[in-house]
Amino acid sequence: MDRRRFLKGLGVTALALPTLLKQTRAHALVSGDETLVVTLHADGGWDPAFLCDPKGYVGDGSDRITDFHEDDIVSVGAFDLAPNRALMDFFSDYSRELLVINGVDNQSNSHLAGVRNQWSGKLNHGHPSIGALAAAHTRNAPTTAFMSFGGYDNTAGLLPITRLPSPGFVSELAHPYRRHTPDPDSDLVPSSIQERLQMAQAARLERQIAAATLPNQRRAMQQLLDARLGDNEMALLAPFLPSQFEATPLKQQIQIALAAFQAGITSSVSLTSGGFDTHKAHDTKHPVALTNLFEGALFLMQQAEKMGLADRILLLIGSDFGRTPWYNEHDGKDHYSITSMMMMGPGIDGGRVIGSTDDSLVPDLLDPDTLEPSDDGIRITPAHIHATLREHLGVDTPEVAGTWPLQGDALSLMA
Repeated sequence: MDRRRFLKGLGVTALALPTLLKQTRAHALVSGDETLVVTLHADGGWDPAFLCDPKGYVGDGSDRITDFHEDDIVSVGAFDLAPNRALMDFFSDYSRELLVINGVDNQSNSHLAGVRNQWSGKLNHGHPSIGALAAAHTRNAPTTAFMSFGGYDNTAGLLPITRLPSPGFVSELAHPYRRHTPDPDSDLVPSSIQERLQMAQAARLERQIAAATLPNQRRAMQQLLDARLGDNEMALLAPFLPSQFEATPLKQQIQIALAAFQAGITSSVSLTSGGFDTHKAHDTKHPVALTNLFEGALFLMQQAEKMGLADRILLLIGSDFGRTPWYNEHDGKDHYSITSMMMMGPGIDGGRVIGSTDDSLVPDLLDPDTLEPSDDGIRITPAHIHATLREHLGVDTPEVAGTWPLQGDALSLMA
């Protein structure tokens, strides 16, 4: 990152440091032509049969895997959808931009492994999420380039993570020297003294980093320096925050994320919405979780359009895995490795469905070149999708491929 390299190479006097810090921070903003990556994680494992790979029952429903009849399935553009109003509203507005991939084999029914695979393309530990990779490759990446509200957000040490637990916490970070954060006249010390304190803290940390001998110690101190430099980005964020926040947690996440995009301090955000691990009362709980998720997705894109950001947002929606094509004794559904994924954004040819499953949610094999069903084809896995995303985002460098290889080739998913 430019600021980090700048500070590590400092050979200046203490009196010169405040001016140089200001200059460095002023350059560390996301440029207006960068793609803004948003990963929206459906936490717990969603059910594609209640979603974009609908399986309605026939006859008396004695062998049903959903609670709706096949006649209730709704067609919106190229897509067949379960009868959920929020889902239909989202697809009605964005069906031409959306790409849906059904029959994705997530290769695990473990939450931890499934989430890692969904958002990094690897089952095992240590690989960065696609959002972190994208943020790390942002030109002049700010300290707050990668913001996370949950989901899989491993950075593999490429850059810091900015986590904001609540809207009010942003003001506290932006104004650490105030008695009362909303009051600009409540500063404990004048701004000139604040700058000198920040200067002294940064210079002291640089000396400690230079003197440290253990890699873990150097890494921890560098993260602390990054966090303190990020205070300035929080101050830049504050003016873009809405005067009133929405009631639901997902919409609050979205409001902060869009404000960070507007402020130019963030290029990638990990959002999360829960309630999908429906081992009991699946037919009651799962539609509620889907409603919250897609009301949030619709809110995200509508607000982004008002802000002039929609054309830059690459939205990826996915989950830990799918759910079984049968009910358990508690009228719930358990973990199942076959799932779906959705995406839309710059360079993606929308209005298409890739992949399919049979009535028992067994995926059809696909020809890797044509992506049409083929007896000699492959099962699409997250590795294929992430190889494609890395290529699409321009982050498939030799260093990335060599350090975090994927067991799947890029496919012609985007067009």
